[in-house]
Amino acid sequence: VLGIYVSGGLEVVDKFNCSDKIGTTDTLDGIYQIWVQIESTSGGTVYARSAPEFFDTIDGDKTIDLPTLFVDAGYFEVSWDLIGAGNTRLSCAQAGIGSAGSIATTAVMTSSNFMLVDKFTCEDGFGITDELPVGSYDVTLTAENGSADIGASLPLASRPITAPSGLTDLGHIRLPVSP
Repeated sequence: VLGIYVSGGLEVVDKFNCSDKIGTTDTLDGIYQIWVQIESTSGGTVYARSAPEFFDTIDGDKTIDLPTLFVDAGYFEVSWDLIGAGNTRLSCAQAGIGSAGSIATTAVMTSSNFMLVDKFTCEDGFGITDELPVGSYDVTLTAENGSADIGASLPLASRPITAPSGLTDLGHIRLPVSP
């Protein structure tokens, strides 16, 4: 199954036989969030789901290579707003986060010393981590201006990564910053 969401919330689903190892969607024109999932014929059981990616089909056809589906790992997804003095929402530029800056997620597995830091473009407003082994993690978001940390979230404690290719939504974080 290929799942597609457009920004207006319209969901388009195209189904393909796994044994074919290829498929062509109906005509799509726009920017779509796309993922691939392997599920039972009835759709009642999902065996694996890839991390979602954005594709722009406005200028013509796009080829999508199937992502790796992990049987022993998953991902976090998170979105954010930057919050300044007076509880006001700031743009990345207002917060002093230019092209050299980023929003970083630090995920530390609670049962070991394993740690993963992923960095995302501030203006995107969201990110999906690289794959993480199954387990429980404490996660922190940090705003960086390229040379220093300018804010951090409270730790999100004991957040699970599930498999196969589980996607755990950390929610929308209000990230306090001091530009």
